[in-house]
Amino acid sequence: MRSLRYISVAVFSLVLIACGTETPVEFDDLLPGGGIKTGEVILEAPDFLEWDSVRTGFAFPQDVGYLVGARDFDGGLNVNILIKFNQVKETLNYTDRDGETRVDSLPELVAGNIALHLDTLRTLGDDEVEVAAYFVGEDWQIGSANWTHRVDTDTAKYEWAEPGGTRGALIGTGTLTPGDTLLSISVSPEDLADLREYEVSDRGVLFEILTSGSRVQITRAVLHYQTRPEFKPDTLHTDSATMVSSLFLLASSPEARDEIMVGGLPAWRSYMRFQDRLDTIQVPCPGSEGGCTLPLSEVELNHASLELQPVQPQPGFAMVDTAHIETRIVLPLDLAPLPIARAPLGRQLGGFGVAHPSYRGESLRPLKLTITDLIDALTHQRPDGKDHPRTVALIANPEGARIGVATYGGVDSGENAPQLRLIYSVLSEDPDR
Repeated sequence: MRSLRYISVAVFSLVLIACGTETPVEFDDLLPGGGIKTGEVILEAPDFLEWDSVRTGFAFPQDVGYLVGARDFDGGLNVNILIKFNQVKETLNYTDRDGETRVDSLPELVAGNIALHLDTLRTLGDDEVEVAAYFVGEDWQIGSANWTHRVDTDTAKYEWAEPGGTRGALIGTGTLTPGDTLLSISVSPEDLADLREYEVSDRGVLFEILTSGSRVQITRAVLHYQTRPEFKPDTLHTDSATMVSSLFLLASSPEARDEIMVGGLPAWRSYMRFQDRLDTIQVPCPGSEGGCTLPLSEVELNHASLELQPVQPQPGFAMVDTAHIETRIVLPLDLAPLPIARAPLGRQLGGFGVAHPSYRGESLRPLKLTITDLIDALTHQRPDGKDHPRTVALIANPEGARIGVATYGGVDSGENAPQLRLIYSVLSEDPDR
């Protein structure tokens, strides 16, 4: 966890985009017309920010409703999957030739298969992808197991004999091609018999991606099997065992860096603290060529957006699809004297920003977050003399929905540092100008 990064040097950068009847094309619907003059400024990070910081640990693999497996994906992502299925049934109810219901206490196991249902948009690879299924060789705990430990709590720590989950006997392999919605792995009668045993069933099955450069995302898994009653051998009965619990084990996680990091698993949040006297910032008088300026408190603020410049994500943790990012007020810490990661969050500012994919050379695009209400408040003193809340948290919505981390330049990132874009208006003394 990195410490807060403070800005000590203030550099003021103004860009006047619009004046008179000329308005920025991108913001036509935001700018009033008539005898009102409009302008636009871009503030650099030292002009409006005090610090930014990142924290992690807001969602974990056991909290989400999907599973991911990977092998050397995007230069660094390795993930194995653990699934516990319901036990294969030891008895079979069937109807005999006389129409009577019978119970076979030990039906013959004929064949089976594990069906992995795939999220095709997030299953990525250049060619065919091979997946192996193994019996898990050791007991593990759903709430704490990770790549190195099968149990990892404050009171007990037990390492895997083999990092990534101890592999027992191989059950089988399956191959998927791009676009497949289902991957099937055959299960022999002998392995089905083992899955009748509680100890084996409770340890579950480990799935490992064998094809380098591949990533597989699974929405659900089902163990299908067929049985034959002893006294009715010409009849096959089909049954299935659904998932009891599941988890995926990441070999590594992103490191905290001097950047804005949002999303991922465990989930990251970024915090930004705004300066408390934005009202004193001087902005150019729209339409003036004589160096006229006005304090920000004396103009009408039409729009304010925080603009973050994307930077290369850490290997293996690029965004493979879009994600929603929201900005929330952090309640003042004097009201809640807690570590910032535990401080309660207030209302959402504006709508969602869209974090775009950054996988395999995707064009990196800025993240734009509307924060007009916050900036407008910070340009006016409160009647009671108290400070406005001026710390915000950037969070993914929903958190934990993706392994990829949206990554942007922080306050120390030079030309990639955050910017604040403001559009403002003033009444023109001469409406004909």
